[in-house]
Amino acid sequence: MKTLLRSLLILVGLVAVLLLAVVVLVFTLDLNRLKPLLERQAAERGIELQIPGDISWKLFPNLALSLGALNIHSMEDKTLLAAVNQADVSVQLLPIFKRQILVDGIRLDGLEVHYAVDEQGKSAWETIGGDGSKPAEPQAEPDDAGAPTELAVERVDITKLKLFYTNAQTGDRAEIQNLNLQARNVALEGQAFPLKLELDAKYNDMPNTHVVWDGPVAVNLDAQTLKVTDANLNIQVGAAKLVAALATDTFWGEPLTSKGQIKLDPTALPPLLRALEIEPPQTANPKALQQVGATVTYNFGPDSLTLEPVSLTVDGTRIDGQLQVKNFDKPAIVTGWQGGSLVLDDYLPPESETEETAAAPETPPQPLPLETLRDLNLNAKVGFEKLTYKGLPINQPQLQVTANGGLIKLDTLSLQTADGKVTGEGQLDARGAEAQLRMDVQSQGVDLGTLLKTFADLDKVTGKASATAHITSRGATDKALLEDNLIVEATAQSEELRVVPINIEEQFCRAISILQQQSLPENLEWPDMTRLEPVKMQLRYAEKTLNLQQLNATIANLISTASGFFKVDTGEFNVPFSLSLGEFANKVEGCLPIDEKWRKRALPIRCKGSLENIGPTTCLPDTQLLTDLVKDRVKSEAKEKIEEEKDRLEDKLGTKAKDLLQEKLGEEKSKSTEQSVRNLLDQFKKKKEPEPAKQ
Repeated sequence: MKTLLRSLLILVGLVAVLLLAVVVLVFTLDLNRLKPLLERQAAERGIELQIPGDISWKLFPNLALSLGALNIHSMEDKTLLAAVNQADVSVQLLPIFKRQILVDGIRLDGLEVHYAVDEQGKSAWETIGGDGSKPAEPQAEPDDAGAPTELAVERVDITKLKLFYTNAQTGDRAEIQNLNLQARNVALEGQAFPLKLELDAKYNDMPNTHVVWDGPVAVNLDAQTLKVTDANLNIQVGAAKLVAALATDTFWGEPLTSKGQIKLDPTALPPLLRALEIEPPQTANPKALQQVGATVTYNFGPDSLTLEPVSLTVDGTRIDGQLQVKNFDKPAIVTGWQGGSLVLDDYLPPESETEETAAAPETPPQPLPLETLRDLNLNAKVGFEKLTYKGLPINQPQLQVTANGGLIKLDTLSLQTADGKVTGEGQLDARGAEAQLRMDVQSQGVDLGTLLKTFADLDKVTGKASATAHITSRGATDKALLEDNLIVEATAQSEELRVVPINIEEQFCRAISILQQQSLPENLEWPDMTRLEPVKMQLRYAEKTLNLQQLNATIANLISTASGFFKVDTGEFNVPFSLSLGEFANKVEGCLPIDEKWRKRALPIRCKGSLENIGPTTCLPDTQLLTDLVKDRVKSEAKEKIEEEKDRLEDKLGTKAKDLLQEKLGEEKSKSTEQSVRNLLDQFKKKKEPEPAKQ
């Protein structure tokens, strides 16, 4: 028993002696010998590292080296780059016995980094990395250096980091506050290691942004590369939140290159815009823009950017596309987008609750960006399966635009709507002092009533029509191009159009009743509609006025022609019709019997008013023209009577002259004299007859 107790005491004493030896060894090791090593490693990268205090041991919570405060300057101009309040390095215990220091981790508290760019665009940070920097001169090893010291890092903790960025060239400034970083198994030679990061950032006067990163990274300082395979990124700006997954392969050397993929979870767009101090658009549907997401695969090079493929989601609508940009100084852009079904009505501004709003002040004309248009190099194609605008379905809309050297071409315009199809092509020539616009549009079988109801809130016309339009304009300002000099020449035809509540047949009959001074039966009921079939029109738009140059149509038994105008800004119109009974017709149902003298005469009807007050009295007989017509008819009849009376008197005069001659001169002599008188009367008659009109 005594032997066992003695052996136990010896063992305990031996352990105590060993522990004492370890403590003595550890705490008698001159840690300040690490200063030259650390300073030399920093100097090789152009950094002047200052450790003002002594390096000491720290026992709690882990065995660690306490470096105290650190100051980092540029070796070139001594600019302060960073400062640390407290730096601790955790080390492994056993390698110390071999005079090796294997670092478990590094903890930096109160790190403050300064990155400044001067007015010449230079920064002291550009001297870091060994390029152009002067390495520190070799220092002699102490006599008791012993075996070489090895250094390894397995954990890095940074708390309360602050970063300040200023740019004297641009006036930009940025701050990062409260940065906390945790990294494990850190290697800076390209091996991936887990990284957790959290920070608050602010750029210029924009609101504070909170960022959280969680995912592996691989950094190679020598190769200047950063690789991320699958990292989660959470960003909160005010009330807006963004959740994204990131994969990237980036080379931050010269030139900068990066490729990878970004997946943005659907998020509400209005809060994000408000956080960025951008007023979000007011939408008719309050649920619009509440789910906006994207998946973007990108490739960024020295003078190019490719986004392909890109998949956007807007409130359930998917839009796939790609974008390529080359030559950033004079970009050449190729892009194409194809979407599903999108209800544009949801994204339009809500209708005003008040019927009348104050007139907005007229915007002064804005110069066209002709120089920018000349530099534009673009090939863009956009299409959707279906768009809905004001309740009107627009199927398969397709648009393709190319631009080069100031010539912008609309290569393709195609869509199906209102039971018909619309196609077009055109160009905008911006190569001169003024832009020149030319465009041709064709429509086939389009329901005119649907279009008028949708775009003009007019439900007075129904029927399908086909049309061609030639559009031209010129100008150096938006107002000159889109308003002052805009001219549209168009032709249209329709198998049948119906106009309500106007009945032009009724007005023709009323015109007949006026001319014949008779009243129409009071018990007649006229349909509140006019049917024109077929219809051909020629129109011209210029100076905010649509001129109906010619209209030819058949209205039941009537042949109709018309011309007139419609003012776009006021809605006023004035269209006089000329109606005549067709050769194939004997009468018009509901009319009085028509005198023969009026059957072949064209009677005037005038449609006049505004879009707001179209009604049964919009089209009425033109009383002024009817009055002129009656006057002309009376003059014609009076002239006929005068001619008849003149002929009668001339005949009577001839007879009397004959009798007188026979009585006075005898029959033989009177024959020759009679012929002389007849010749005289014939000459008199010819003088009285009106001369034919000159052609």
